[in-house]
Amino acid sequence: MATRTNWKELYQDLPENIAKVLREKRVKPEQLTAKTDGELLALGLSDTDLETTRAKYKTDISQQPTVVSPAKQDQASPDKPVSTSHFAKYPSHIFGRSKRYKILAKKIKSNETLAPKAALEKLISLATGSRTIDLHLNVVDTGLRGEVKTPFSTGKNVRVEIFSDKTVTALNNNEFNFDVLLATPADMPKLARYAKVLGPKSLMPNPKSGTVTADPEGRAKQLSAGATITYKTEPKFPIIHVTLGKTSQNIDELTGNLTALLKEIGLTKITTAYINANQTPSVKLDLSSL
Repeated sequence: MATRTNWKELYQDLPENIAKVLREKRVKPEQLTAKTDGELLALGLSDTDLETTRAKYKTDISQQPTVVSPAKQDQASPDKPVSTSHFAKYPSHIFGRSKRYKILAKKIKSNETLAPKAALEKLISLATGSRTIDLHLNVVDTGLRGEVKTPFSTGKNVRVEIFSDKTVTALNNNEFNFDVLLATPADMPKLARYAKVLGPKSLMPNPKSGTVTADPEGRAKQLSAGATITYKTEPKFPIIHVTLGKTSQNIDELTGNLTALLKEIGLTKITTAYINANQTPSVKLDLSSL
């Protein structure tokens, strides 16, 4: 009898957003190492997600098709296998991207780094409509966390939940309809049983992040105002993802939020920084300009 796969137990060593995609697509670890980068991008992973995944699950080269460019196919040895698959025709570094994305990517110079304001202007010129702007940081180590009072609103609607009996019912039904969970110190013993579920999702209340407080109502109003950015690394990877604002916001407001966040985290702790909007390529930031 075949062993049934317990999907909930797989990919505990990857960030939750990546694990969720792999579980939903029913990709087993042994299949993951056999897939090309292009196939993973096609599943819905971003470039940053791909790098994070490959750091843990490296490509099994022996499982990859031998690819020969069309120009050299006539010169290929007759006994050497030549892939005619879709992935051979569309290399992994561009496969899975839309035609629009590829056109936009050509507008960004290779290895170009831009100061915060110039990077935001470039990104806004690539985006259409009002899109969310996200900042992605590679930092020196895991465990970095904190909160920044930004000079302007991020435009993000933060769903704040104050722990109650209603929360217990939702958790028992595996429902997580909130972005931040607040609790009082007296509530923490009741939440202990859910730590294994809330922890990997970065939803477990913690005094360091200000989500364990004697005044959860006041804290909820502060977080809902949209002028506070809470940041932390992924549980096992030195990567930070935060939302800065919307492309429709004033460029000086966005620049102020971005600069404030980078300086608060500490430039010496950041190795590389990128910004992108929904469905746009990333723009690399020049940290030396700050």
